[in-house]
Amino acid sequence: MITHFHTTKFETPEARRAVSMLGRLERKTLTDSLLVTYPVFDEITAFIEEFHYPVEGGHGTRMVGALLGRTRAGKTDIIKHYCNRWPPFHTDDGVAHPVIYLPVTGEVTPQSLAEMIYGATGPGTAPKIKVASLMRNAVARIVRAGTQLVIIDDAQFFFHDRSKNHRRDFYSFLKQLADTEVLNILLVGEEDIYGYIKAYPPLFERGGFPKKMLAPFGEDAFDQFRLLLREVDLRLPFAESSALASKSIARDLFVFSGGAIGQVFNVVRPAAWRALKDDAPRILPHHLYEQAALRQRPGDTREYFKMEG
Repeated sequence: MITHFHTTKFETPEARRAVSMLGRLERKTLTDSLLVTYPVFDEITAFIEEFHYPVEGGHGTRMVGALLGRTRAGKTDIIKHYCNRWPPFHTDDGVAHPVIYLPVTGEVTPQSLAEMIYGATGPGTAPKIKVASLMRNAVARIVRAGTQLVIIDDAQFFFHDRSKNHRRDFYSFLKQLADTEVLNILLVGEEDIYGYIKAYPPLFERGGFPKKMLAPFGEDAFDQFRLLLREVDLRLPFAESSALASKSIARDLFVFSGGAIGQVFNVVRPAAWRALKDDAPRILPHHLYEQAALRQRPGDTREYFKMEG
């Protein structure tokens, strides 16, 4: 799976003017795919890299690990960026998939998981057979694809509000994957995944369940947060800077998001869309004000970005 990210900076007036002349749809695509790497991003990437390849030339096997953090902390972009480094490639035996990315939802079932695995590993459809056989077939398909690392995003949905049978099936699937002894499994999602895996020794004891936490920016990292906002601003497809890193706007973004980069984009992206619709030269304070108001938590009485309007 390849995700196309926009990472180009528009650092000069000429570059900003050129990108602002593109069509609105193309500029929206740039906004939607915007990615900025930062020190914690690089630190998490290094953890995944070492989990995948603990020694040069030798990928990891048998282990289950995790990348944990609150929703919208920025985990998925890091994972997708890493997956881009390991695209499928042709071999004498077919197509190899060194890294498989499986994003699950609250509606996942053993059948839909198998269908996702079949789709991620090449042509073919998951058969309608008994769950135990279906899971065995899905695991065998992953092995035949030459997979070294299976990344399961939002893995908490294997366990949250699950029937006893479904939870058993998902535990069994993970154990069967680990039992192949040819790959590692990285679970990505909320912090309570740790408790679910700890409660199942056949998985938890596979290497002691190495994990990395992705925490939001804290107050002591506010300057780093502003630097990140500056990098975001440099990649926005507008003729002028949106001043996201100014003290007042950065402070409101910090408080609103709780320091979580995904929550920042929950405001910045729709504000950028509105600015595009208005044919504005940049994201204006009232664009941020309007979008924050639509997403404000009940009981939060702060008027975000109002002083900038």
